[in-house]
Amino acid sequence: MNGVIHFDDKARAMKFYSDCFGWQLNEMQEMDYVMAGTVETGEDQVPKQPGAINGGLFQRVSEAPDPVIYVGVDSVDAAIEKVTGA
Repeated sequence: MNGVIHFDDKARAMKFYSDCFGWQLNEMQEMDYVMAGTVETGEDQVPKQPGAINGGLFQRVSEAPDPVIYVGVDSVDAAIEKVTGA
């Protein structure tokens, strides 16, 4: 996963990304932001996998309504099946 994903319904978005991709999601209440852990990190919170980054989910705003994201999965077919079912 790369970047920030906007949501309209935080609970629904958290369930979707957790169920479909197994992301570790942590709400940052004071920031109205959800940290998305998509890859393993070291003690310094830096991803262990070269080239990988983690990201987050944020309330959709009118100034930036359309996200552009990339999600790396082991199997596109399996991911499509999960996404379609969700």
